[in-house]
Amino acid sequence: MDLAIADAQAEIDGRLRSQYTVPFTDPVPAMIRSLTIDIAAYLASLTFYQEKDMKDTDPVVRRYKRACCMLGDIASGSIDLDAGDGGPVSPRTGGGFGSPIPPSEGALFGMRNFGLARFGRW
Repeated sequence: MDLAIADAQAEIDGRLRSQYTVPFTDPVPAMIRSLTIDIAAYLASLTFYQEKDMKDTDPVVRRYKRACCMLGDIASGSIDLDAGDGGPVSPRTGGGFGSPIPPSEGALFGMRNFGLARFGRW
């Protein structure tokens, strides 16, 4: 079971790494704890059943599919995470791996950059 939990945590971290700083620290958002349980239960069931197929109507499969959908919604920003202390979890800025990207100052591009300077006062 410990391996299934570790794998579930790694799956969640992998899916949310571009939006949040992972692994989550205490207090871990309640939704993340719940999704970790659902994914770990599915992974443990796969190990237990080995070669046997699990039906889509199996509650463990249904909870896993729900967890995957919710992780997609969290990663896209459709669902906000509660930090566990009543406040929101702060997403990364910059939307990428590593350090946040600092905001730019001034115009990055002008009409000249696109060959459009001749059409106006640029």
